[in-house]
Amino acid sequence: MRFQQQQQPCTGSYGVVLLTGLSKLFALLGQSTAQVSAPTRDIVFKTVGDSFAPFMMSGAMADAVRGRSIS
Repeated sequence: MRFQQQQQPCTGSYGVVLLTGLSKLFALLGQSTAQVSAPTRDIVFKTVGDSFAPFMMSGAMADAVRGRSIS
């Protein structure tokens, strides 16, 4: 059986890449007519609090969710 990442998320590696990309996108679009709306930003911020923050300890991501980036 092949490992499927959609069944086992790696919040600490691919998730960090996602958040980095989103932060750059928000900054890029921030002063344009295509800026990300407040309700959409709020969804992202809530997601970070709900799914990333619980795995942060002393400013670092827990090893259990870092996937391949741990090696």
